[in-house]
Amino acid sequence: MVHVNKLYLLGGPPAVGKSYLMEKIQRGGLPSIVSELDMGDPSRIVFARAQTLVDIKEPVVNRLVLHYDFLGPFVNGKQDYFAKDALGLIADADEVVFVTMWVPPAVLSKRIHDRRVRETIAFMPKLALGKEGFNQQIHKLKRFKMIQDLYDNRERLGQQYAKWLTFCAQYAGKPHYVLINMKDEETLFPLNRWDDINADYKAVLRTKQPSSSTMLV
Repeated sequence: MVHVNKLYLLGGPPAVGKSYLMEKIQRGGLPSIVSELDMGDPSRIVFARAQTLVDIKEPVVNRLVLHYDFLGPFVNGKQDYFAKDALGLIADADEVVFVTMWVPPAVLSKRIHDRRVRETIAFMPKLALGKEGFNQQIHKLKRFKMIQDLYDNRERLGQQYAKWLTFCAQYAGKPHYVLINMKDEETLFPLNRWDDINADYKAVLRTKQPSSSTMLV
């Protein structure tokens, strides 16, 4: 198993902007966030998902960002967040930083709706793939519908975020940030602004409070 000097757990539900954030950092964007999170040279950061950890061949990685969809267990009917290899990676890392991504539920709902529309448009050509391709596409569309129903229920979505935060809190003393991803602008806050963000994120964004006073959990 690879050893990580500094592991960043980038958690959030589908369509919150995890992949887009990783791509922007890879391209050299978001220098202020990269600096605040002490991520070092973006060109040397390794980006991975839980499923692709086995593809990392280096025995030691200095900086690794692990993309994690915390609705995976909800959608797939599983109980645990991470497989044993990923949990081992967290336990073995020299440093661990949690970054939870957030946007308003209405924004999440629109984003996942747009994905459903794109997948529906792409549905007919995939019929040529035969029964297997058909079944895979049907499963994907059902998954999007399940997620959108969740996003349209603020309380249920909040429960999923609460489960994720409870999981993170098991790792006492680790820095934890909240990253608001709105209108192509990413803003970082310490976790102690979580309730304020959920109550009135616009007011929180207006404060532009720097995230240097990291909330430890």
